[in-house]
Amino acid sequence: MSIKALTKVVGIVQMPSFQHQFLQFLTVLCLATQASASIVEKTSVSDMTHKAKEIRMGEVVSTWTSPDDDQKMYFTYVKVKVDKTFKGKDSQEILLRQAGGSYHNPNTGSTTHQRVFGVDTFQKGDRALFFITHANDGAPTVMFGGKNLIEKDEKTGLENVVHEKSGDIKFVGKNASEHHEHKLFAEYDKRPLNELVLEVQSAIATEKKGESTRK
Repeated sequence: MSIKALTKVVGIVQMPSFQHQFLQFLTVLCLATQASASIVEKTSVSDMTHKAKEIRMGEVVSTWTSPDDDQKMYFTYVKVKVDKTFKGKDSQEILLRQAGGSYHNPNTGSTTHQRVFGVDTFQKGDRALFFITHANDGAPTVMFGGKNLIEKDEKTGLENVVHEKSGDIKFVGKNASEHHEHKLFAEYDKRPLNELVLEVQSAIATEKKGESTRK
C-alpha cells in the first residue's frame, strides 16, 4: 500500500521486514524528531479493494501473541470466523497475523509489550470487515487502515462500520500539506455498513471487468 508521509513521528518502533507498506512507514519513523503523529494520505475504498488480496467479514473468536525468533518480532494471531467473503477463496475461518502485541512469558512471568505504529489490533468478539494483504511468506495480515469494526445501532437495528480514534495516525486529503491541518479527516469515522459493502462490490466488479477486457 502506498503511503504518502507529510510529517514525522516520534517513537521507538520495531517493524517486521516482511511487508513493503510497513517498511515505507519505518523510513518515516527513523527520521522522527518532534511530531506526535504521522499524517498520511487517506486511501479510497476503491484503492483499498484493488490492493487487497482478500476482503472478508466476520467475528474474532480468539487472539494470542507469540515471539518470532527469526524475525526478532512478536506477532499477534487473530482467528476470525468468516461470515462472508467478498474477495479471495471462500473460507469459513482465517488466521490473521498482526505485528506487535503483548506477550506473557510463562517461564519468567514477565510481559513484553511491542507496539507497531499504524498496525490494527483486535480482541475477541470484534466483528469487522477486513481488507487483507499477504506477507512475503504468505501470512494474511490486515492492511494499513483495513480494520472496519461493525457496530449495531440499538435504536435502529442498522449496522455501521467505524474507525476508532488513534494518536498514531492522522489522515489528510490528496492536496493537503503539513501546514493545512484543518483538512484532516475526523479521527472517528462512522458510516452504514451497507454503503461500504456496495462500494467494495462496485470496485470488485470494475476490477473484474478490467481483467476481462485485457483478455
